[in-house]
Amino acid sequence: MLVAEQRHAKTRASLRTTIEAWLDTHELEESTRENYVGYAERHIYPVLGDEPLGKVTTHVLERLSRPFVEHRVDGPHDCREVHHKRPPGRAPAAGYPPHDCAEKGCKTVEYKPHVCKPLAAASIRKIHFVIRGAMTAAQRWG
Repeated sequence: MLVAEQRHAKTRASLRTTIEAWLDTHELEESTRENYVGYAERHIYPVLGDEPLGKVTTHVLERLSRPFVEHRVDGPHDCREVHHKRPPGRAPAAGYPPHDCAEKGCKTVEYKPHVCKPLAAASIRKIHFVIRGAMTAAQRWG
């Protein structure tokens, strides 16, 4: 139907390219521009940045309201890291021998557990505003 109405995208540009072009041409206060860039880098680009404009639909946009979390490791893991005190230079071919971390003065870093929360409704509205502004500009640009 969109093709019949000649409303299909006539470009292969990605959503990222379109948002960047819109931000370059749209008159904004510097703080507002920084906020928009932050929303784009944290929320839009990881999920939809490489999506071609012609494939950005309402259904696709709904993916933004789900939390996006990239974990450092898969599966169960211990949320702490041990920084072993080692002599400077290359590690021995056979590896380092076992040692008593307390005696050697190794440092253990504990990471706080976190709970992933979805974005607030106000944040989602701001993200949709950025996308709508870029898409409207793209439509004006042909």
